[in-house]
Amino acid sequence: MRTGDMAAVDPARILVVAFSRSSLGHLMRSIAVAEELLRRGHEVLFACAAETVHIPRGIGLRCATVHEIGPVPPWTQVKGEEGLRQMARGRLASADYLRACLDDECRLIDEFRPDLVVSDMRSTAGVAASMAGVPSVSIHNARLFVFPMSIVQPMIIEKLREMGIAGEHVDKLLGDVVAIPDYAALEPQSVIPAHIAEFMHSTLREIRYVGPLLRRAPAELPGVATLRAELELGGGPQVLITFGGSSSGREFLPRALEALTGTLAHFTVITGPNVSVDDITPLADKLVAAGARVTVHEFSDHSMELIKAVDVAVIHGGHGTTMEAILCGTPVICIPHNGEQHENASRSVRLGTGVIIEHDEIETALPRRLDEMLYGGYAARAAEVAAGFDGVSGVEQFAAYVEQHMLPFKGAVSCE
Repeated sequence: MRTGDMAAVDPARILVVAFSRSSLGHLMRSIAVAEELLRRGHEVLFACAAETVHIPRGIGLRCATVHEIGPVPPWTQVKGEEGLRQMARGRLASADYLRACLDDECRLIDEFRPDLVVSDMRSTAGVAASMAGVPSVSIHNARLFVFPMSIVQPMIIEKLREMGIAGEHVDKLLGDVVAIPDYAALEPQSVIPAHIAEFMHSTLREIRYVGPLLRRAPAELPGVATLRAELELGGGPQVLITFGGSSSGREFLPRALEALTGTLAHFTVITGPNVSVDDITPLADKLVAAGARVTVHEFSDHSMELIKAVDVAVIHGGHGTTMEAILCGTPVICIPHNGEQHENASRSVRLGTGVIIEHDEIETALPRRLDEMLYGGYAARAAEVAAGFDGVSGVEQFAAYVEQHMLPFKGAVSCE
């Protein structure tokens, strides 16, 4: 729960840089952090890809754009470790990508003169901050170090060294501190592979759990009936379908909608930035013709309110969406796209609040599973689980930590 208490620190200039073209989750939790830092009186510059900057700008943040690689190909096309290595060579671990990102981040540091750099999945932000003598903190899920970063991160380190970046700066790939946006009981550090843990323990000042980074505390949201009225959802069964910002939604979202044709419910569909609403409209029309109600958005500024308001959410197992559903007490059907999402989804299964459908089972299993989730007692279990969490605000814990432990070291120099 938000306390409203502010630390007695001088206002600081904070640059927040988010990986944003392959995931809405990294973008939205970075926005949540930026909003909290602004609320506490700091000056914040938010940087993300030009293709997604309309989202933070529309929320009211001061924004800049940085180079970002295009959406990751569907994970079903990445075959094993060698396939991942091959993809990384042309993407996150390519010299062209790393140089372009470093150039943009160094430019923003030189222009904005931040006291602190906060990054989410931007592998060069901590390096750029180190080159400028600025402290930095990165936001990372522990399970991303299992997949895909257990393979990709060493490739990035090797490439940065080949590019002539000094070792002391390469060592700050993850910044001075890693903030894990979760609970230790749900995502223990023990899952991190040994070679990644060794790098972290030899280069970081601290690994800190701060809790899920959400724009609003779920316990402070209105009740379901009020939310449904405010969101104009109407009556009957309510189902949210969203696969976040992943390009895999291009494959799975149409298949899910096709499979649910004939199911009588109100479906709220969020396509994300990498799936065209125009491509989904014919399928939505088909659902409507079969008796359903359908509302389609590319993006919703009220995604967490929607998750709490619906009876079931059909999701991809992204960390942010999974945690929003758990904390809001909403049962989920997860269709994971990769190993990390499968692990995220598995926590809902272990808690008894969700089920997993593999991508090759969408057509056969989704209608049956949705019926089970709507009428099989999952709602009571999901509400019980949500009530068991402490309601502590992750963004408040994050902001309080950086104020007490990071900003005393503030003072930008230059990347030169």
